[in-house]
Amino acid sequence: MEQIKSKTIGNFLLKTPLCNKCLNEFEPKFRKFEIMGIKGEAIYEYNEFIKSTLYRYKGLYDVVLAPIFIERYRYYFKLKYKGYIVLPAPSSFESDKERGFNHVVKMFNLLKMPVLQAFYKKTKYKQSDLTLEEREKVKEKIGIKTNLKIYGKKILLVDDLLTTGSTMKTLIKLIEIYKPKSIKVLVMAYTTIKKDYKI
Repeated sequence: MEQIKSKTIGNFLLKTPLCNKCLNEFEPKFRKFEIMGIKGEAIYEYNEFIKSTLYRYKGLYDVVLAPIFIERYRYYFKLKYKGYIVLPAPSSFESDKERGFNHVVKMFNLLKMPVLQAFYKKTKYKQSDLTLEEREKVKEKIGIKTNLKIYGKKILLVDDLLTTGSTMKTLIKLIEIYKPKSIKVLVMAYTTIKKDYKI
């Protein structure tokens, strides 16, 4: 890891706190999947490098790392999801306060698209601490705000990780009451998706 520096990639300037060697560790997969009939896309496979970098970002509160996960692809996603409203998966109020930022919001703010924090955790919990059975009950731990101005809008659900899909299934079910024109899913990394995998 090095001090923040600039590197030209393609047609734009990437400002990054990572060295060239570390940047080369980001190997995009752009893996497609479906969850409850909704099309989704994951940028990376959750390997050891992504795991350690994500931990440094959201576990050690290294906020300067926020842009590095999707910086190189932001124009691609901005065009692909033009007209969509970004709805991040929820983080607990306590975690955001302790961290000083919402890690999912900060990560996807880079797209310069409308972001709406529509979901909230009813209780504080870490997904990684839950058993498979407990993860299936995550729908009881997430709520959606009322009076959201998103009826008939195009919605892009985003999260940092997709593991069992329980959280994303819950978000899809919750947002369906607003009868969105379209729903898509974008996650930074995946841990479970295999070829032709449908959750």
